[in-house]
Amino acid sequence: MKTLVLPLLFALSFAACDRHRSSGPPVTETKKASTAKAEMLRADIKMAAGELNVEGGGKEEVSAEFRYSQGSMIPSFHYDNTSFRARLVIEETHKGTDNFNMEENRWRIQLADKLETDLSVNMGAGEARLKLGSLDLRSVSLNIGAGKVVADFTGDPKRDYEIKIRGGVGACEVMLPKSAGIRAEAHGGIGSLEVDGLTKKDDSYENPEFATAKVKIRLSVQGGVGSIRIKVL
Repeated sequence: MKTLVLPLLFALSFAACDRHRSSGPPVTETKKASTAKAEMLRADIKMAAGELNVEGGGKEEVSAEFRYSQGSMIPSFHYDNTSFRARLVIEETHKGTDNFNMEENRWRIQLADKLETDLSVNMGAGEARLKLGSLDLRSVSLNIGAGKVVADFTGDPKRDYEIKIRGGVGACEVMLPKSAGIRAEAHGGIGSLEVDGLTKKDDSYENPEFATAKVKIRLSVQGGVGSIRIKVL
């Protein structure tokens, strides 16, 4: 009897998924908000699975373009600028139906360059591409489940900031600007680690400019990241 349970559950699950595939064509939405009154930004981005692109380049606004399959989880865009420190939260919310379809889920988010920014990204599975070098960053936190992440911080950093990456499984590539002093640390279940442009010093990696640089970036990687590559460009 037990041998029939798993095949039966699998068949029911497959049938349910097949039924949910006929939910209609993907939806495309665009959201925007003005940052003219803000001086600082706290941005929290939470995605269960899909393709995520986050970049700078915004003048006096933050924006998001979503393309997703019609289903029970839809992206929400909340922006609050009632104080000088604005808050942006982008996450998935339940639509209130039993239909669940994640065949397509792509987000493109643009942040404003001139705002002092604290960025937090939580991603369950998929692929994330982050191009953040033009932003006035204060801190960056990346929590990754499974998949691939490419995080590009190259540019002209305006202040010291810290990058924290906490991983599950998958691959992570981090590109850092050679114009800053860099210190990088990697701990935990790292599958493989490749470092270009930094020299090992005790339990960390540094570039020659770190001791005297006016602007310093500290990178900390921890957790079961399958592989990580750190490059200074």
